[in-house]
Amino acid sequence: MLCGSFAVIILASLRFNFLPSINAIDRKSHGSICYPIAVYLCFLVYEFYSSKTTHIGNPLLYYYLPILTLAICDPMAAYAGKHFPYGKFKVWGGTKSLSGLTAFFLSSLIITSSVLYSFSATGTTGSDILLLSLPLAIIGGIAEAISSKGLDNITIPVSVLLTLIALT
Repeated sequence: MLCGSFAVIILASLRFNFLPSINAIDRKSHGSICYPIAVYLCFLVYEFYSSKTTHIGNPLLYYYLPILTLAICDPMAAYAGKHFPYGKFKVWGGTKSLSGLTAFFLSSLIITSSVLYSFSATGTTGSDILLLSLPLAIIGGIAEAISSKGLDNITIPVSVLLTLIALT
């Protein structure tokens, strides 16, 4: 209900030009609409895995990791790309940079390792965490790099979820 209500409010704000802090950006973006969809999708995956036994540990990982990756790593990439625009390249009409991609990867590696460590089952080793963190950071970074117009608000969490599901 909450995500659906938020989506309705966002759609109404786009139509009637209110909530400028969310919608007033200098480029066309679908990010404000994609965000509640991503949050709800992560919740559904968590709900599905909450009744199953997995070797990954706490099923909240399926909710928190994709959302934290989006909430922390995407702004880190944007900040680095804007303030240190090294290695610019174009993807689907959007401009990205190697510095932004590097910031995404490094922050994702830190966030992923920390969250995996916090939620991991007893007996999980540091090498297990690193072996899972690396592909999650790489694939999340690829999703960030190839997404434009705010679609990264859905591609990042979905790529993290699919990678997490595939590797666990």
